[in-house]
Amino acid sequence: MGERACLALLVSAIGCTGEVAPMPGGHSIGAAGGSVTLIDGTGITIPPGALGATVSITGALIANPKIPGAFASAGNSYTFGPEGTQFQTPVTVTLALSSSFAAKDVVILTAPAGTTSYEMLATTVLDATHVQAQVSHFSDFYPVAPTCMDSMCGSMTKCCSCPPDYATWSCIPPSTCCK
Repeated sequence: MGERACLALLVSAIGCTGEVAPMPGGHSIGAAGGSVTLIDGTGITIPPGALGATVSITGALIANPKIPGAFASAGNSYTFGPEGTQFQTPVTVTLALSSSFAAKDVVILTAPAGTTSYEMLATTVLDATHVQAQVSHFSDFYPVAPTCMDSMCGSMTKCCSCPPDYATWSCIPPSTCCK
């Protein structure tokens, strides 16, 4: 897996009797749905009908994540796989946060494994130490916090960073952000 270190997954599948067992090679989830959760609460929840066939779900810690310059890492980054798996309905990815950031300031970025083609996901706060996003496919997931906040800008400007590289933040008029 190159820069990735395999994780022993703790899994709990929907339909089971609640047993939790380590699954270092992945966990099979099919059309009935299920969930895969790591010890820190990072995981995925696949609703019924999201998969048309049984798939061996895997998770790997990204050992040296390449975080865009406009952001700071807010926790461990992961690859969920198989890479590129497409879902018929969105699944939920949950990422644990480090204690350095408030969950309300964190967003999840995603990119195909091994690339820097980042996409910012609509991110919601699960609790003080976890954020979530809905996704339609597996790839790399990065919990990040912006290195610039609107409060650092003047009253007529806002903090803005634009895709595809999210390399820098600028304080600019809101009407020109990412145009």
